[in-house]
Amino acid sequence: MPLSTGTKIGPYTILAPLGAGGMGEVYRARDSRLDRDVAIKVLLDHLAKDSTALKCFEREAKAFAAVSHPNIVTIHDYAVDRKYDEAIREYQKLRGDALEDIPTIEAKYLGWIYGLASKRAEASKLLDQLSKRPETEKTAAGRLALIHLGLGDENQSLEMLEKAYENHETSLVWLKVHWFYDPLRDNPRFQSLVQRMNFPDQ
Repeated sequence: MPLSTGTKIGPYTILAPLGAGGMGEVYRARDSRLDRDVAIKVLLDHLAKDSTALKCFEREAKAFAAVSHPNIVTIHDYAVDRKYDEAIREYQKLRGDALEDIPTIEAKYLGWIYGLASKRAEASKLLDQLSKRPETEKTAAGRLALIHLGLGDENQSLEMLEKAYENHETSLVWLKVHWFYDPLRDNPRFQSLVQRMNFPDQ
């Protein structure tokens, strides 16, 4: 399915279609990390689920990345996006299913991915489990904000970020630059919070 203007893929925001071919579609996009326009090639939906096509796509990216020539496109990045279920399965292989055994620092990312994978029950269960941990293991509000963001709950995410600001949590140093927070960038409350952080001008 063609991507619409404004669609976000990691740190990239789709601006306009550029063309299409047998394997995929090419779009002009904005890289929020380096503030530049790039071209993004996206595999067609049916090929994105084909392991052979994915390997071919990866080989193509590596081949172009190995070449430096003014008439050949420069490869800046390559990623397999939105394989959330696979990520969860791999994590469970390593850590098991017991939520109480998940280290706090890892829980925020697992909860975030649960949300992105539309596993709301699992994300909510993880949030509940984190709230019951001993005081010495309490999860910082900034980390909880990430889980709420994965669930698409912007208001609750902002509430947690405000609390993190009040608590002087160090995780807020990433507010201005990390693509995790891109869904909030147009929100006035988020913009106000970034201003209060007094980040240096670029």
